[in-house]
Amino acid sequence: MHTVTINDVMSFEPCGFNKENDGKHYTLERVTDLFDGRENVNGLDVLNSSIPSEDKLWLALHNPFFSDRDLHWLACQFASWSLHFFEENCPGDKRPRQAIETKLRWLDGKATDVELAAARNAVENAAARNAAWAVARAAAWAAAAENAARAAWAAAWAAAWDAAGNAARDVFIEIIKTKLIGNDL
Repeated sequence: MHTVTINDVMSFEPCGFNKENDGKHYTLERVTDLFDGRENVNGLDVLNSSIPSEDKLWLALHNPFFSDRDLHWLACQFASWSLHFFEENCPGDKRPRQAIETKLRWLDGKATDVELAAARNAVENAAARNAAWAVARAAAWAAAAENAARAAWAAAWAAAWDAAGNAARDVFIEIIKTKLIGNDL
């Protein structure tokens, strides 16, 4: 099970990190308190912590906890979760769904890098025509992106903030716990 130290967390430059200790920022002292006296934490510790859901996702989706493959897979799950927003408003446009499906095939070695790039370009074209559905574009593009950690975080953020806020983030945390615990955690 992969773990991180307090210094590892601080090297990720958590949101709100500053040198002041006003209780609202992730200072060294606050992160130390959140570790509850432990020198190391694993992904499950993070997901079960008392920090806000958004911060749990931000920290849990760093590479030390998951393999690149798992992060790519999570990006597809997060993008799929919000896909209905796009499809309800652009019926018949299957490009975002096809991009996610292509990414999943790519993960299984059944799609080439060229096919993945074509799917990503198609998603960008589909979403460009309707800026109101940027959540679908961001989520689907992120699922097809090359950088796994960035892709997973971008898809989770886009879907969570634009779709259902805290409830969505909690769903994503449960997806991580149930689908990936035992794989790479």
